[in-house]
This record gives sequence, C-alpha cells and structure tokens, in this order.
Amino acid sequence: MDSTHLILYVDSKDQHLDEENALVIHPQKIGLAKTFEKETFDKVIVRNSKAEYLKSLGFFNIARCLKKGGICEVYIDQPIIVMQKLEKDEIEANAKLGGFNNIASQDYEEWINEKGQ
Repeated sequence: MDSTHLILYVDSKDQHLDEENALVIHPQKIGLAKTFEKETFDKVIVRNSKAEYLKSLGFFNIARCLKKGGICEVYIDQPIIVMQKLEKDEIEANAKLGGFNNIASQDYEEWINEKGQ
C-alpha cells in the first residue's frame, strides 16, 4: 500500500510547483479536477482564488477526487474585511451544494492567534 499523501492545490500562484506529491491547478481551471481519478488526493488546499471561480460544480469535482476522510481547506482571498463574510457564506453554500457537509470556518485573526500559540 502506498503511504504517499497527495495534495491538490487550487491556486492562482505557481508557488507549489517544487513540492513533491502535489499538483496545482489554476482556479479558473477548477473543472479539471473532474479528470482526476476518484479518491486520489488526501487534501485539497484552495488559495489565491476569487470566489467567482469557486462554484458548486467545482466543489463537487473536488469532493470526488478527495479520499474518504480527506480535507479541503479554503483560504478566502478577499482583502476587504467586510466582504470576507459575504464571500465565506457564498463559498460555504457552494461547498454544501457540491457535496461537503462537515464545514468549519475560522476568522483570519483567530487563525493567526491559534498559529502563534
């Protein structure tokens, strides 16, 4: 049995190309996730992605290529604080429509404080 953990990055920046066991697709090409075998990735990390690209079909394709028990982390790319909640709610709704049901969210400041501990 292969113990390699595979990560899929949905990221508009090519900052993960040198990571072993990782694949990167641009958020505009999130539909490419449907081409991966079912239950391929242990984790999907979405960063530097506009909310407009993160629709329910994209989340459906991500859920399909995640292994059972796999994790999808979405980091909202919205510098305007008042817009962050709106985008979070939209992304959560699309993730639910796409098949995700165990969704947890955390404000940036809480996340930073938790990382610092």
